[in-house]
Amino acid sequence: MISNNEALRKISDVVYQEANPPNDRNRPLEWRRHFNFIRLPLKNIKIISDFKVSNSNWDIDNKHATSPWHLIKPEINTTRSISGLVDNEKTRDTIYCTLVDGDNKEISKLEKPSGNTKVVLKTGKPIEGNESFPNGIYHGICFRADFEPGEDYLCFELQLPEKQIEDILKHLAQNPNTQIEVGVNLLSFSYEVDDFLSEWYHPRDLFIEKGAAAPVAWVNISTSLGIKMEISRENLEDNGNIYADEPHNQITPSTINIIAVTKALKGLTVAIWILVLVVGYSLIK
Repeated sequence: MISNNEALRKISDVVYQEANPPNDRNRPLEWRRHFNFIRLPLKNIKIISDFKVSNSNWDIDNKHATSPWHLIKPEINTTRSISGLVDNEKTRDTIYCTLVDGDNKEISKLEKPSGNTKVVLKTGKPIEGNESFPNGIYHGICFRADFEPGEDYLCFELQLPEKQIEDILKHLAQNPNTQIEVGVNLLSFSYEVDDFLSEWYHPRDLFIEKGAAAPVAWVNISTSLGIKMEISRENLEDNGNIYADEPHNQITPSTINIIAVTKALKGLTVAIWILVLVVGYSLIK
């Protein structure tokens, strides 16, 4: 856990250092930027559909004041996306954001957004390669959303191939209880001590600046099979029948006659012992 008094000095675009290191330390410890893999288990999953019909052009010079209809252009398009909140109880790592000190612009402090982290999965197109980016990568970004009063949360906007989005939507349509977990490579700063000593499964503190690249590594979806039956003491009847609870009217009452099952097992046990005695007698004879 990062202290609220943690003060860092930016050395370059890829390195931060302790602003006030102890006197007995040879050098300030560093936070270094690289891709850190994080897992984002989602909850409160929603499907969002946007149906566009038309678009309007800007009329800065007011040339179409008498004929405003010429500014409207048809634009028929349908897009679908998937949104959800990160389940903090299942999340390993904590992500902070830099906040420039008001008294000293060279010093930054780290602050965790107060709201729930939001993830949006949507269709995208691969990036065309250049000197900075390889060809075929799908774009993703993580940023702090604090534009409106009272708004403060991390947002991941992640792009996937259209076919994969369609497959996820199909699973959600077949089973609304489908669970989704997203693996992301977040371009973030991590503590050099953690990088050197911690294991891959240890919780980490990471931080970003205003925004950070976050390409998707994978998306995992899972669906529970079968019906979970909850049995309570109140459902035990004197005649040995047990009835399954129906908290959501998902199943109809089913009965299990324990007395009958017990009698059948006892009868089977007796038959096995008789068979053993017969075989033993035959061998002795």
